[in-house]
Amino acid sequence: MLIKDLIEKHREYIVNEVGYSKKTAEKYHYHLLRFFRDTDTQLLDQLTRKNINQDFLFQFWDKIESGKPLSNSNKINYLASLKNFLKFLYEKGFVHENIGEDIKLPKAEFVFKEALTSEEEVILSDYFFKSLDTEIGRRDAALFYTLWSTGARIDEILPLTCGPDYIINTRNPIKRSGDFSMYKDEIFIYIRGKGRKHRMAAIDKVAVGYINYHLLHRKIKSEIIFNNIKNSFSDEVKITPKGANLRLKVIAKKTGIEKILTTHVFRHTWITKAINAGYSTKKIMAQVGIWSEQTLEWYYRRDKMLVLDFAREGSPLRSIERPRRQKEFEKLLSEQF
Repeated sequence: MLIKDLIEKHREYIVNEVGYSKKTAEKYHYHLLRFFRDTDTQLLDQLTRKNINQDFLFQFWDKIESGKPLSNSNKINYLASLKNFLKFLYEKGFVHENIGEDIKLPKAEFVFKEALTSEEEVILSDYFFKSLDTEIGRRDAALFYTLWSTGARIDEILPLTCGPDYIINTRNPIKRSGDFSMYKDEIFIYIRGKGRKHRMAAIDKVAVGYINYHLLHRKIKSEIIFNNIKNSFSDEVKITPKGANLRLKVIAKKTGIEKILTTHVFRHTWITKAINAGYSTKKIMAQVGIWSEQTLEWYYRRDKMLVLDFAREGSPLRSIERPRRQKEFEKLLSEQF
């Protein structure tokens, strides 16, 4: 049996049975095709414990390194794909043993993304408020305030929809607006997490106000909330994670923030401030979709400045110092919607 045919079966399996996203499945598919092509492995019979060893792996590293060392993160991507594929072959009965169980992944190169300081939060809040006169500025405020107030990942936020009314309901507790719903006067969003790990997460009403302001004033009518405004053939295409991070690079340059801003910085900010405020580990993990306490520790860095004025509701947005004009505007948003 040809390896390439089994790789195709593996792609269908991890999407339809395991619940991986199509994007992740395509990444695994690419890694596996390249890996077995460059190691001259075409047939299932060639996959044995004797053949799959460190020498076999180095055949691949040598071919793609071209004199440059391959980073640990890239090695992890290829090896994780290989281990997953070999486990699939064993579980589905194509081979008699899981020959990938002895493959050890190198340790990831951990790069800590610092949480926003209180000064940086004020700068960003001021920038978003002053950019509300443009369509892209309103979209940016809606998107980044949503990340800021929920601690969610960017790929969890971008698929959110607002429902056929093109607005988020904040009045009627019975009526649902796309992925948004109310419970006991609080607003929650339905998040499609990694794999099949879906959850409900609380979102600050200030963030919802900015979302509605964006939806109310944009040119199109679409259930897609965070649409791609520039460089797109259609306004109804949602912005990509890469596009969101590029916007943050532009914003960092305009505001003079020297820190490398990414969408994940808002997640680190939410978790750091929540831990410093004394929220229980279980509550934090339920909100942000973390299933391991060890993972939670990776996100966290104690910073006493971030503890100041943290609101009981758990939203970092409440602790940001705002000028009176902005507070009045946000109050009008909450009253209007």
